[in-house]
Amino acid sequence: MAQAKRMKHRGIEQIKTFFDALLAPPESASLVEGQEEEPYAAYLRQDMPDAAELQAQRDNPPELLPRFAIVLPASGDKKARAVTLASLNAQTYARWELTEDPLRAQGEFILFLQPGDTLAPHALYCFASAAQAGADLLYCDEDIRINGRQAAPYFKGEASLITQYSYDMLGSGVAAALPLYRAAGGRQGAGAEDRYAYNLRLLQTCAHPLHIGQVLYTCAKEGHPATAARRMLQGCLPKDTYAATGMFAGSFRVEHTVKTPQVAIIVPNKNNMDALRRLLESLEMHTLYQNYTILIADEGTRDNRTLRYYDILQKNKAAAVLFGGGVSLPALLNRAAREVNADVLVFLGRDTEVITPNWLRDLLSQLYRRNVAAVGGKLVDARGRLLYVGGVVGLGGWVASPYAGSADDMESLRKNRFANSIHAVSALSLACMAVRAETFFNAGCFDESFLRDGIDMELCLRLLRRDLTCVYTPYAVLRSHAPLPDLRDADQKDKVRCYDTLRPMLLRGDPYYSRGYDYSCLQPTVAARPRPAIELNERYR
Repeated sequence: MAQAKRMKHRGIEQIKTFFDALLAPPESASLVEGQEEEPYAAYLRQDMPDAAELQAQRDNPPELLPRFAIVLPASGDKKARAVTLASLNAQTYARWELTEDPLRAQGEFILFLQPGDTLAPHALYCFASAAQAGADLLYCDEDIRINGRQAAPYFKGEASLITQYSYDMLGSGVAAALPLYRAAGGRQGAGAEDRYAYNLRLLQTCAHPLHIGQVLYTCAKEGHPATAARRMLQGCLPKDTYAATGMFAGSFRVEHTVKTPQVAIIVPNKNNMDALRRLLESLEMHTLYQNYTILIADEGTRDNRTLRYYDILQKNKAAAVLFGGGVSLPALLNRAAREVNADVLVFLGRDTEVITPNWLRDLLSQLYRRNVAAVGGKLVDARGRLLYVGGVVGLGGWVASPYAGSADDMESLRKNRFANSIHAVSALSLACMAVRAETFFNAGCFDESFLRDGIDMELCLRLLRRDLTCVYTPYAVLRSHAPLPDLRDADQKDKVRCYDTLRPMLLRGDPYYSRGYDYSCLQPTVAARPRPAIELNERYR
């Protein structure tokens, strides 16, 4: 009965998510007179220091007192430049100087502004305070001014070269230590391509980037690098890595050239011959990459049809079968990984179906990039709606995927950044996860103290603690004909283990997400009053 109630509630949540996506205002929506205060307006109001706090900042500057060189071009609209100067003169932190020529910049940090762009009055104070942590690259969240109001917030995540290669994740509001600025070769111009190239070189060169999770920079207009920036990007890439244009304006598709590593596809199964057959036939029909073998990790099948199907597969050498003998899923998968002789392990859910011919090569092209430990693809449901685009720790109180249940489209820039770009994530799904065998064994394989649920998430977080990256790619697409496991429905023992694993990140937030989003909503939505994700978890009492 309790399970039935949970499933009914889950169905209601999915319907609500669908209609929320249809009715959601565009990212650029601004407050109209007579409307209730929008979440973003409320967020800005509660995030902005009051007059007393601003005065306290003026009276008590940070101890190290770094000086900021603000580069503001003399050209451009005089009124727009005056708006920018007014925001500078309102700063609570006074140790800054204005220059038009970055080559003559003095001080510890350099920050670029364009005429019409503005800083929040406490922006430089926040930058100066953050500099005391020893960071050489500081960047903040930003938004854009539309119809005189701040709108379309861009909440950034932890610095990642993988993500920066895909689009300009650093954006505006970037302050670089002067030695870093010079080592990165400076900034050549004021265009969007120049900014992207500059930010990329900074991130490649810096020792300690630091994200300030506040909206401190407002752009007068939006700007994204044109496709011509691909040539510049190519010059910044490591050997055997190449760039192509991405799915949306200002994005790029960066991949590593892969030869033909031996791949073992491991599929856990129990009884369901029809679903397994659909997956295996889709692999045969839609996989261009040929250097792979299939191992079915059986969890205790008793169905005669499925057992006969196993016999046919093995006689025709289409797949091998490993019988688990009653062990837990992580123990079975670890045994399967040891059984195969492969460079790469690809774990697939039995209920998935391959729908893009280059899916395996697309996974491998990310897996062999520098510092990448695991890669997952895009999962859609039987109706073509998004099911999984990488996991966010804390979403719904546990781990979930942004935009799950919404259409697989390109309706907004925010959605494109999550669903339609290659980027770093904190968690991947066992329904589609590739990991190099050496990395898997060195990390200790799946944690066998779990019974079943959460082993994919736990492995990803363990890899993250080793300074390795998990990557989501939208170019490898699979269809899932069953819902993905939900930690809210897990066995009680697994729930306890999952909560203990997730708790530190639930408290501080997913590094690749933002505290500015509402963790109770699958569609990334501004939270009028942000709260820690842990408060949404049922075990937090």
